[in-house]
Amino acid sequence: MNKYPYANREENAQNAPTPIQNQSAEPSEASTASMQNQPDEAQKSAHVAQKPIYTPVPPIVEPPRERVRYALFDTLFAWISVLAGVLFARALPATRYPLGASLALLLLLSLAVVYLLRGKKKLPPALWCIVGYAALLTLGLLTGENTAVRRWLVLVVLLAPAVLSCLAYGLCGKGKWSGAHLFFTLCAVISTPVLSFPHLFGAISARHGGEGRNTWRTVGWCALGLAAAALPSAIIIGVLSYDAQFTALLDRIFSVQIDGLGPWIGDLFLGLIFAVLLFGLLFGGKLREARRDPNAAEKKAPRLQVLPRALICAFVTPILLIYVIFFISQWSYYVSAFTHTLPEGLTFSEYARDGFFQLCGVSAFNAVMLFHVHLLMRVKKEGRDPLRTLYTVLISLATLVLIATALSKMVLYIDSYGLTQKRVYASWFMIVLAVIFLLTLVAQACRRLHLSLILPICCALLFSLIAIPNIDGMIANYNVNAYLEGELADVDIHTVRDFGASGVPALIRLEDALQEKDALTEKEQALLQDTSYTLVCISNELDAEDDTIFSFDVPTHRARRLLKARSAAGD
Repeated sequence: MNKYPYANREENAQNAPTPIQNQSAEPSEASTASMQNQPDEAQKSAHVAQKPIYTPVPPIVEPPRERVRYALFDTLFAWISVLAGVLFARALPATRYPLGASLALLLLLSLAVVYLLRGKKKLPPALWCIVGYAALLTLGLLTGENTAVRRWLVLVVLLAPAVLSCLAYGLCGKGKWSGAHLFFTLCAVISTPVLSFPHLFGAISARHGGEGRNTWRTVGWCALGLAAAALPSAIIIGVLSYDAQFTALLDRIFSVQIDGLGPWIGDLFLGLIFAVLLFGLLFGGKLREARRDPNAAEKKAPRLQVLPRALICAFVTPILLIYVIFFISQWSYYVSAFTHTLPEGLTFSEYARDGFFQLCGVSAFNAVMLFHVHLLMRVKKEGRDPLRTLYTVLISLATLVLIATALSKMVLYIDSYGLTQKRVYASWFMIVLAVIFLLTLVAQACRRLHLSLILPICCALLFSLIAIPNIDGMIANYNVNAYLEGELADVDIHTVRDFGASGVPALIRLEDALQEKDALTEKEQALLQDTSYTLVCISNELDAEDDTIFSFDVPTHRARRLLKARSAAGD
């Protein structure tokens, strides 16, 4: 704001009203003669009267910033968020307490739904589908014990409240779903909790009531009540201390060890971070809804299209030419994967691994490149851009050929050596990429296909296929069944050993099948010994683990039951 409105007279002269004067731009001859006949003082006064009069510019006063107000429900939810965050931190890691982590995730998801229902009063069916999907994913913590899958499950379920908040409050825009909506949803998921982290502490210390009562006064009264109850509680405990079991339980509950304070402090700090993110995400979304334009995505989407068409063509065309040259030069080598014929001088493992991960990397690069082409390329306002459609089709076709080649090599590898976790994950990743590019190719011909809406749904369904089932148990069963049917020459016991409790059913079936044979070869005898020894090791590990209710999962429970039956049959 300019404190001196007369400092810049040129700028003020442009905005000032017309000066008060009756004279024309050039005085007439009569007026000039009359002015010459007047004395000097009269001439000076006349010149002073002819100066234009400017209206002073009023100072610009900025409106006061609106103060954030917290309702009583916001304060209560802030305290509940802190408690839920600490409980979730105590339930981690999910690999050790799967049931506890599953319940904690359901608690966080339920709190988000309750807050949204309180603010929005009604949620559309699409958001309830997201809630059901996130709740279903928590079962993956109980049905399998794969460490990597459990970590991804926790991350995906934690993202569910963020997506719910962004969609419920319209932070990604409204209208027809597009790539811009997907982009703004990701931005809102990241920015909203980070920018709204102070609101948790503001809601905790907010005042409520007409007489100035606040939350801290309520906390003070509660502390006073607890202090007053200390003496009666001590008397009652002294009276009931005749019971030995009651005394032992009290000693167990109130015994505090200095060595155990470190994890509690760490869980409290981590739980506070979860509470800040959860409350900031939900309350911040509600604040941004009132200040945000519902059509922001449609207005900002053209701003993202900043790259000229010539730049995109010059960037993509050489890459497509490289793919064509690569396909021509390696045609006979890679086509052999489709016919299950092995090139000369290579083993199955060498042929399958040769170039597989390179093909995966190039396919992933094509997916990123195609996303940026659709998001950043300048297009015509009316209809679809034919140049972008052409490059989309060419990139999709080239990538699908790469993916088909990589998958055929992986199938050949699996048929020869069986399944492993890495082979399953790599195959699943390639299938996801294949679905993405296939749907992208179909969307170029079918305009009614909402690609930005279908792709997240398909990726979510594909993720549930690998997250909810017991992948380790399925791998062990496949390898054992393939060996017993003669499709595999051997079973890698060390690989099954790494599966832990998930591999116990397959190992017991393998042991029973080998023991039922009348005569065993030396190789089969060694395999039987390795299998029995592995079962004993897994049984000892399960006995040493914590057998609490929060560490429950289905594979461990089933393995303990089978190992107990095996031990009873051996006795």
